[in-house]
Amino acid sequence: MKILIIKLGYSETFIDDNSRVVSLGDVLRATPIIEALHQKYNNAKISWLTSQEAFTLINGAKFLSETIIYNDKFSGEFDMVINLEKFDEIFELLKRIKSKQIVGFIKENNCLNISPKNDKILKYIKESGSCRVWQELIFDMLGLKWQNQKYNLGYKPKNGILHEVGLNYLVGSKWPTKAMSLIKWNELANILNKLNINFSWQEGKENLKEYIEWINSCETIITQDSLGMHIAMALDKRVIALFGPTNYMEIYPYGQTDIINVDWSYKNPSMDSLNLQDILNLIKG
Repeated sequence: MKILIIKLGYSETFIDDNSRVVSLGDVLRATPIIEALHQKYNNAKISWLTSQEAFTLINGAKFLSETIIYNDKFSGEFDMVINLEKFDEIFELLKRIKSKQIVGFIKENNCLNISPKNDKILKYIKESGSCRVWQELIFDMLGLKWQNQKYNLGYKPKNGILHEVGLNYLVGSKWPTKAMSLIKWNELANILNKLNINFSWQEGKENLKEYIEWINSCETIITQDSLGMHIAMALDKRVIALFGPTNYMEIYPYGQTDIINVDWSYKNPSMDSLNLQDILNLIKG
């Protein structure tokens, strides 16, 4: 059986969004479906069509036979196509692919739909008001059994532990309001210095492999950016995740993951109300 997964990261899976700003975190947190597909169809050849930006995250993932970089000329023949993107070029691509079954997002009568039909998830996308765990939603949509399958990171880091704490202080361009001010981060760094805690500032901003290597070099990651959080969980790190404008209740806390929800609102769109003592208590504990 040949299965093709389409997930580039150009549209958030469960948000009404086609901004084309790539969301690498949204790609990585879809990877548990690979193991679930392998469990359900254990002789399947599973391929993943993804973006150039996300290739490092996917290529080499366990149970994956092939990673393909998207281009608008792509075509092929598969028993099943799983589409997790919602923009028009992908819907045109689906017309060129020969497939016995399409699962996930489709376009019918010029409207977004889901195959097989799932009105609950369509309503979730339109309203963005549910509090279900993201993985539960995607497994529900695809008819797979959610058994807490882990993230399946393609790139395997080669270094070892160098730092007690990593400060993942940068955020992606899609959610700039996730960012705590550098003044606040420096305040945290000064406290860590006084406590003789060995820490490192985020590295690998322009190189995804270097970024993964840096995360792997830290015992604990403090992060306000979802990609860093997802990579750290994939690498079984201790994670302290800071949430404000995005919904922390959709996050499944793999392993040693603690979430601090900051008092954030559109009237007060700042992460600086965070009490640093909450972070320190988790580091010490």
